[in-house]
Amino acid sequence: MLERTRTARLTLDLENDSTKAVTLSQDLSDSWTSPRATDYEEILFEIVNTMRSAWSNLELTLEEAFDGQPDEVEEDDPRAKWD
Repeated sequence: MLERTRTARLTLDLENDSTKAVTLSQDLSDSWTSPRATDYEEILFEIVNTMRSAWSNLELTLEEAFDGQPDEVEEDDPRAKWD
């Protein structure tokens, strides 16, 4: 799950240092001539930044859960069985 989350963030260009929010919102306002373009530029920027933050938090939560697990468990431990 952790690796899939990392891959998805990379594919969506939502890493912590991503400029996706800036480029998407600027591209919108650059291609749309309207007084509302600036308003929507700011809204889009906030939405993409919120998504980036949510993906980051998800990845951090998964990393903490993964790091908290032992490398090996006893044979009778429920974590030793894959369903």
